[in-house]
Amino acid sequence: QKLSRAERPVADMRFVNPGYFQTLGISLEQGHVFTMLDKDHKVALVSAQTARRLFGTADPIGKRFRMFDEKAAPITVVGTVGDVRANGLQKEPKSTIYLPYWQMDRTQMTLAARTAMDPEAIAAAIRDQIRDVDHDLPVPQFRTMTEVLDASVAQRKFQVLVLAVFGGLALLLASLGVYGVVSYAVAQRTKEMGVRLALGAKPSEITSLLFRHAMQPVIWGLAGGVAVALMAARVVNSLLFGVTAHDPVTLAGVIVLLLGVAGLACAIPVVRTLRIDPIQALRYE
Repeated sequence: QKLSRAERPVADMRFVNPGYFQTLGISLEQGHVFTMLDKDHKVALVSAQTARRLFGTADPIGKRFRMFDEKAAPITVVGTVGDVRANGLQKEPKSTIYLPYWQMDRTQMTLAARTAMDPEAIAAAIRDQIRDVDHDLPVPQFRTMTEVLDASVAQRKFQVLVLAVFGGLALLLASLGVYGVVSYAVAQRTKEMGVRLALGAKPSEITSLLFRHAMQPVIWGLAGGVAVALMAARVVNSLLFGVTAHDPVTLAGVIVLLLGVAGLACAIPVVRTLRIDPIQALRYE
């Protein structure tokens, strides 16, 4: 089917050697990795997303496609590999085509090395090997994948840190507010509790009454807060990777913390009330 230039699928191209996929841990899903035996043939590996876009649900192995224009030589797909987030963790994987490096002359190349040793320990040896091939070839600074990954998420880390600081301050203020309001509300009923104790009410009944009275508005407030948090989660969803904005562990942790603060604020005045003499409680102002 003839497609206009605007309708043609777009994909990233990477010119690699056969050991590229094993070095970077990219899984081979179908077919095989090209080798030097394919040097006289136009072959390629495609990412899983590319295979779906080009060939749908059909088996992509052995299928052919052209790049750039219809007069170009067809390229045979010999394998598919896993999708890679090559443009940042926050972005979805792009369609990618992997071609043998010998199929096109490149003025620049990147060397990737995998080692079980400290990467810094082998950097000097790799530089020496490159200089043995071409003494005048400039060798750029080596970077580990950890450094590359940290650099790619540095801005997101800062944004999340700022959100975490302000979120922590908000949680602290909320805890202090809940503690103060609940403690004051319970303390205001000290005289009433003295009357109840004088009339024969049991301490367990007093405790249950105060906790129900104090915790009811806290529970309603938490329910409203969780509802608002779930609706506002879309704002921060783009800053997250590996977790969802509706993380149940985080929500449960905040709820447990605020309930604990409210329970503590209620328990302290309740214990004080139960320890004093009913006559003194009646005189409380």
